[in-house]
Amino acid sequence: MKKTVDIDVPIEGPEFPPGAPEALACGCTCNPGKNKNGEGVAVPGGRGPLYKADRNCPIHGMAAIQDLLRKNKPA
Repeated sequence: MKKTVDIDVPIEGPEFPPGAPEALACGCTCNPGKNKNGEGVAVPGGRGPLYKADRNCPIHGMAAIQDLLRKNKPA
């Protein structure tokens, strides 16, 4: 059985948020139920929705986030 750890990820305006049907079709492994099928969970104070990302998700997981950070690192 694959062991995963949920990571709370605040994301503004994602094209395919964690758990969304479009993201799942692209290989997302984030839990649709925990993410209200891509709508996210309301955050007190109006900071935007919160998503529960599967740390091993190829789109929203730790490796994907680290890759994105490397690509956007200032020179």
